[in-house]
Amino acid sequence: MSAYQLGKFKEATDNFEASLLCSAHPLVGQVDTVIMYYAGLTANMSKDYDRAIKYFQMAIDKGYELKGDVFSYLAEAYKASGNIEKSKETLSAGFSKYPTSQPILVSLINAYIESKDDPKKVLEFIQKAQANEPTNASLHYAEGNVWKNLNEFDKAVACYKKSIEVDPKYYFGTFAIGAAYYDRAVEIQTKAAEETDDAKYELMVKDLEKHLEMAIQPFEQCYDTATDNEVKSVVAEYLKNIYFRFREKNETFKAGYEKYSAIVEKK
Repeated sequence: MSAYQLGKFKEATDNFEASLLCSAHPLVGQVDTVIMYYAGLTANMSKDYDRAIKYFQMAIDKGYELKGDVFSYLAEAYKASGNIEKSKETLSAGFSKYPTSQPILVSLINAYIESKDDPKKVLEFIQKAQANEPTNASLHYAEGNVWKNLNEFDKAVACYKKSIEVDPKYYFGTFAIGAAYYDRAVEIQTKAAEETDDAKYELMVKDLEKHLEMAIQPFEQCYDTATDNEVKSVVAEYLKNIYFRFREKNETFKAGYEKYSAIVEKK
């Protein structure tokens, strides 16, 4: 591990490999999946892709997947070695198992684009899963993420809304709706900063403020239903920023700013 921390990745892989050989000995009989993962990781870093593939696959076979991240790393190693189809196959397998994994989703979409294939084919995986599990809110959320990554804003929001129709307590859906509106407002703000026509600028400001206001309700709902304190903390920060912009408009916005400002300060 010290070689890894010092950036001596080849040496680290050799050491991890030796450790695995020892742990696999019949007298020990206890294979360490974390060591397998690090052997793959350091091999990848030293561009020893064959060994990276070997140890990432071993880790997956033993059930060490880090919520899908190991599939992403394995696919990256296949891609770097020139095996694009195997990379896509690995990502597809990972996505089938972890449909809400953003690293796998983004890598899968990029893989389809880079191979000049239609990235919307990713939707086929999700829709098959939805047919099998129509009440699984996370699958509608995953579809929304695909559309968002393809810059299809309205379709993304529609899927996020579907996720909370299926499960009103699925707070990742309400978070995604709020974040989508907020991100759209930021995009409009960036474009507005470059606009020289005053009339067009004013229209853009109204549009960005509309999207910020649309983000409030889903963020509020997410804050109320979320059981993850980290999610609540992030949402509080978003709401604080939104209410700050509108705090001079009326007492409701002012109270919202004061409420979430106090929550953020307590973190």
